[in-house]
Amino acid sequence: MKETKKISNQDDIESVINNKAIGMDESIEDQVVFRQLEEGISQSVSELHSEYQNVIKTKWIDGKTNKEIAKEFKSTENAIKQRLYRARKALKGKMSKWGFNDEKR
Repeated sequence: MKETKKISNQDDIESVINNKAIGMDESIEDQVVFRQLEEGISQSVSELHSEYQNVIKTKWIDGKTNKEIAKEFKSTENAIKQRLYRARKALKGKMSKWGFNDEKR
């Protein structure tokens, strides 16, 4: 049986959110794993503090730059970078309950 894929950095999570992690030529098993990952990310993001949810959605789903996010939230670019770092850290903690571990590549 194939082991659940592990999340190692924000790019993996972002690719799932943006539906770039899987193609039509992937196996059914890979598609199931992808959908489970997608569910896990969605559930974990919904459990984050609203401030973190907003910055993650604006960055990953809307595709805005840190500068654009700072302007939208009337904040500094450094504050947005810090918020994104904390949001990713919190998200990784939430994802661990779905069986995804933080491993360095």
